Amino acid sequence: MKKIGKWIGIIFAVFIVMGLIAAIFETDEQAATRELKNEQDKIAAAQVDADKLQAKAEKEEAKVKADAEQKEQDRKAVKTLSGIPNLGSRSEPELLTDCQVDIQNKLNNPRSMDIIHSNLKYKKEANHELWFQFYAKNQLNAESKHTGMCEFDDSGKLLSSKFE
Repeated sequence: MKKIGKWIGIIFAVFIVMGLIAAIFETDEQAATRELKNEQDKIAAAQVDADKLQAKAEKEEAKVKADAEQKEQDRKAVKTLSGIPNLGSRSEPELLTDCQVDIQNKLNNPRSMDIIHSNLKYKKEANHELWFQFYAKNQLNAESKHTGMCEFDDSGKLLSSKFE
């Protein structure tokens, strides 16, 4: 066992001595090659860092652009009384007008209709429902408060209307 350990020690010592001799007697060409390799490794590491910074900058730029687009869409969004979205190419005033005309034609005194615009409501049920309150005169010419409701499909077509 001692002999094996001794030989292993000798072999390691020989390798260390050969490494020292190689380092001492390194040629200029070998030294230049070693330095070039070190410089290339540094450049590669710097390139990786630069790529990471570029990716981060592009990600931040995309986020800023998306935020700006969202702000622009929010700015352009139509603020409506009821919250009803544009259906098809029809806006809330167009939908309300269609609803008003349809209900107005069902009244005893159509000219007496007076919509309370502050009470517009919107619900998305099976279809789009626009609810509003209005005053109208009845058969006895007495003014009373009513609630009207119109249903629209996704394209803005009036499906039904009723009032109470």
